[in-house]
Amino acid sequence: MNQAAIRAVLVRTEGPINLGLSCRLCANLGVELVFVDPLCDRDCKEARMFANKARSTLEDAPVYKNCSEAIADCDLVLATTARQRDSEWGKFLNLDATDQVFQDWPAKKIAVLFGNEADGLNNDELALSHYFITLDTYTDYYSYNLSHALAICLYQLRKCLSQETPKTDTLALANQDQRDQLLEFWLGSLDRIGYLPEHKADWRLKHFQRLFQRMPLTKKDCDLLRGMLAQYEKQSGIN
Repeated sequence: MNQAAIRAVLVRTEGPINLGLSCRLCANLGVELVFVDPLCDRDCKEARMFANKARSTLEDAPVYKNCSEAIADCDLVLATTARQRDSEWGKFLNLDATDQVFQDWPAKKIAVLFGNEADGLNNDELALSHYFITLDTYTDYYSYNLSHALAICLYQLRKCLSQETPKTDTLALANQDQRDQLLEFWLGSLDRIGYLPEHKADWRLKHFQRLFQRMPLTKKDCDLLRGMLAQYEKQSGIN
């Protein structure tokens, strides 16, 4: 059995019923639950009632200001979205394809991002993920209730992980904080050598971010890529 941990990240959650049901579900499946900028009060009668015996999950779940903080120690990030986007964003998966992802990315800590029902996840939050999950529907009503989407996604992911045999010869993947540090260093270096002119900076920044997110980088990979560019700057006399 793959012993990877799953973290459900609920972003701008609305509605105490969804809040309570999400806590109960995560307690059922052994999934860590964290909140990012919740839009409703956790300490209310409805939330506690629907959490049932998972009230400790409701009370103890950490709250973060943004998604970057919530996933900093995770080495695989999946984002849920109801809307397909341009292929340059990366790979969009159906749930039954996640078993292949777990083979390609031998992650130890997996984050799954869930937006609220009104707005979903914004582009900056989606850009933090390595893969995108879309849930099939069989009518033109494509939006799931948040707690239902959690149930479908997390149950399938837990099932895939329980059937997956971990590889013993793989290196540990870099976590998101290490990836962010690498990206920040690269962008600073590229700016210093003039590769990020003002009229192209945003476009190139977005593509570099997506490039790094598509690769299953290890910490050694990050150190290598950072050291390579640092040595180039040193040899070129760039300050």
